[in-house]
Amino acid sequence: DTGITSITIPSSLNSLEKGVFNMCTNLSSVIILPGIESIKEDCFCGCEKLTKIEIPETVTSIGWNAFFGCKNMEEITILGTNVWISPEAFLSCHNLKTFKGIAGSSVEQFAKDNGYEFVPIEYDYYPFRAMA
Repeated sequence: DTGITSITIPSSLNSLEKGVFNMCTNLSSVIILPGIESIKEDCFCGCEKLTKIEIPETVTSIGWNAFFGCKNMEEITILGTNVWISPEAFLSCHNLKTFKGIAGSSVEQFAKDNGYEFVPIEYDYYPFRAMA
């Protein structure tokens, strides 16, 4: 256990490595900035106080047990359209009921295949938009 209660993941990182926040039981707020491409196995395992998280459109994979035991997690928003999600990524997230994401995305399919409610959202992503 650590005293960490909130964290902002900078866009300069390209992955969240295995177990990096494992058992941070006081962690209740996570902001992941676009740039992260993968959330590795056991990354947020046992982060019991997390209730929701938004995963940016740059993430393309969520690993085995990435959110295992986040027992108060209720809602996940995943902004990517083609994200590989391990079938075990959200094991023991007993309160998790809702995934939000882009209609027609792999996230929608994952939610439906695993018995979660899926809520479609509208999201426009314009990386490196030139300012006129």
